[in-house]
This record gives sequence, C-alpha cells and structure tokens, in this order.
Amino acid sequence: MRKITKLHNGGELIETNSGSKYYFLNGKNHREDGPAIEFAGGGKYWYVNDIQVFCTTQEEFERLMRLKAFW
Repeated sequence: MRKITKLHNGGELIETNSGSKYYFLNGKNHREDGPAIEFAGGGKYWYVNDIQVFCTTQEEFERLMRLKAFW
C-alpha cells in the first residue's frame, strides 16, 4: 500500500508502507530541496527533471545546483 500526497509545487510525494519516499514533478523524479528518492533503509538519491545528480549530501547537491555542474 502507498500514500500519494499532492505537493504545493504541483508535484507528488509517494510514500510506501516501508517508509520509502519518492518525489515526482510532471511524472519525473524531481526535487530541488532534498533527495527525490529516500529509501527507508537510508539510501538517498537526488534527481532534477529525471536526471540523477550524483552526490551524497544535501550541501553537495545545493553546491552543484548553484554551479549547474551536472547540465
């Protein structure tokens, strides 16, 4: 079972029973203020417009977003 929440930016958050979270915008993995995928076991993955941004912390993600190094 999963819970779907509409977000203020027009996106969606899908939460599974295990506690994993998946953020989407226009049907694509997307989140700018944190990881777009958060697994209940601790894994985190950052995505912007369905493109994975390879980083390990929110601080690193924000730095890359400022630099747009992944474009």
